[in-house]
Amino acid sequence: MASILNLGKIESSSATCGTLVSHMRVLLCAILATSMAAAPATARRRAVTAPSSCFSTVLAQAATATLVTDSDSVYYGDGESLGVYRVAKTGGMPVLLASFSCCLVTRMAADDESVYVAVQPFGDAIRSPNDTWLRTIYAIPKSGGPAVMLASGVSLVKELAAADGFVYWASLGTIVNNPEFASDGKIERVRRDGTERTTLASGLSGPTSVALDETFVYFAESGLARGNSSSGARRVPKEGGLVQRLYDRAVDFLAVNGNDLYMITDSGSRNTITQALKDGSQVKRSVSDLPIINPTMTIFGGRVYYLTETKSAFAVASVTLNLHGRPLHSDRLFNTGQIVVHSC
Repeated sequence: MASILNLGKIESSSATCGTLVSHMRVLLCAILATSMAAAPATARRRAVTAPSSCFSTVLAQAATATLVTDSDSVYYGDGESLGVYRVAKTGGMPVLLASFSCCLVTRMAADDESVYVAVQPFGDAIRSPNDTWLRTIYAIPKSGGPAVMLASGVSLVKELAAADGFVYWASLGTIVNNPEFASDGKIERVRRDGTERTTLASGLSGPTSVALDETFVYFAESGLARGNSSSGARRVPKEGGLVQRLYDRAVDFLAVNGNDLYMITDSGSRNTITQALKDGSQVKRSVSDLPIINPTMTIFGGRVYYLTETKSAFAVASVTLNLHGRPLHSDRLFNTGQIVVHSC
């Protein structure tokens, strides 16, 4: 898939619900789906009325693959205007927080104070072939104010995470001969004021995902780097130290929930979601499904949500993997031509 997808309307339920946040998602209550058709440019930031049956307010229309939320607002990058916006979950006009005339927003995370974005240069901002693969990370205050550069020259940021006053990221590695990349992937962090940039793990084979708990940074190695087939789930203390190998299986994406680690792995024509103890001691359960898009996953209300391909379109799938002692349950929610939140 392209790095910037033309998604349709962002809609919210009137209920107070959980949040799904990934490279192309917003789930404020139960269901997410995507559109490959761009919304008209004239309607990008115009409030409109939503369909009546299961939906409430349409929050915004944007060409975006980056969305995060907090308790009050949705934050997103618009690939057409090159701006980063905030819109209240209760509706209203989107507010422009920052604009990057040189760059596209490719990754996003948030904490209580700021939204953090990784941006990719394009057009005249690319002055050498290597510039194409480098990213710059900025902090944007939620309340408004100038964007602050936190880190530059980062090779292909795959995911951002923020907690405890720091921003963490996975850097895939240096492109050697596209699409080949070197085994110099990293897990790094920087304080949210731009100081204390630290490498927590290096020499990695294509790290693709990061997740946090109170003590550790969990990350996935893809095993796709030149000359290094190391793949699996790993963790390293937030303050740095020994990298612990948790599970040696190819992992595209991971998430932490309580004492459990959830991993998406690619098995060719299908994907597998595995629930395991986050200390690496036990695999609890696995379930396979059709290919998972832009691998992403979240856990809310005792269920695992992810975006998957179907024969005709895309759908959000929901799986319970023995959470809280409940048996396996899975379902397809629906296909649609919009990115929406479903309140039924």
